[in-house]
Amino acid sequence: MKLTEVIQESSSTTKNATAAIKSYNTRVAAQEAYNQVLVVRHRLPSVEHIIAKDPEYALEYATNILKTPWPMGEPAIATQGWTALDYALLVLNGSFPTGEKAISKNAEYSFYYATKVLRKPFPLGENIIKSVPKFRNAYEAFLKKS
Repeated sequence: MKLTEVIQESSSTTKNATAAIKSYNTRVAAQEAYNQVLVVRHRLPSVEHIIAKDPEYALEYATNILKTPWPMGEPAIATQGWTALDYALLVLNGSFPTGEKAISKNAEYSFYYATKVLRKPFPLGENIIKSVPKFRNAYEAFLKKS
């Protein structure tokens, strides 16, 4: 997405436009920093603080470069349900309490977090899981097996 599109999508207030520009700039900076890492194909501490601000690039860095938990990137990763779920599955191989609030906002993410990560009930996500018949039925079957 181009910067002009980001600005147009935000409301006409200066505050929202400024926030949109800041978010866009953070994303572009993280992308550029991650691209530098891809060139050297190893940890690059000099750009980690930039990558750590973007949930998707922080996840990619932890998953593909570090291949280990990355506390510096966890606050950003925890802001999006899918990045938090993937981090729990692919990096932590276990629970990610910091990301559970974001995960619990989506029925699919909550279901997979319970069944693939926790392998036990996920109370925080149960209401949303039960709101989608497909996941409610599968979750109830999972609970009976547990």
